[in-house]
Formats: sequence, C-alpha cells, structure tokens
Amino acid sequence: MLANVIEVFEDFRYLDEVHGDGTVVLRFAAKVDGKFEIEGIDYLILDPEGRVTDLTVFLRPQKAVQAFNERMVARLGAAPPA
Repeated sequence: MLANVIEVFEDFRYLDEVHGDGTVVLRFAAKVDGKFEIEGIDYLILDPEGRVTDLTVFLRPQKAVQAFNERMVARLGAAPPA
C-alpha cells in the first residue's frame, strides 16, 4: 500500500516531527496530480521497544484527498467507497 501511496504523492516532504510518550507525529506535505497540495500527519503508536504498533494517517484538504483517492483507486483497481 505504501509503495502505491509514494507513487501517487509528488514532491513528498516531511515538515515536522513531534515525539510523545509512546507516540510520534510526522507532519508532511505533497502534491497530487501536479496541482493539488495535500497535507497530512502520520500518527504512530510505539511499543516499549520503539516499534510501530499502530499507524493512523490524517489528510486534508478535501479536494486533494478526493484526487488522491481517485489515483489510488485507479492504481489498485478497487471500487470507491459509497
């Protein structure tokens, strides 16, 4: 999945990193279709050894997320959510 995401994102870059007790938040930005600027965060939960046990991704704004979803559906051949 992540290999497809990185192919859809253009000019991907990390902007910030915040560490908490057992968590890490990575803020990033990229472009989709060369025209939609997308922003997001990866929210990681870590085990006591520092390994990722859970990953949640938040994306915005909606127009960029829609363009991203369309590109991912085209790559993966999945039906869009109803």
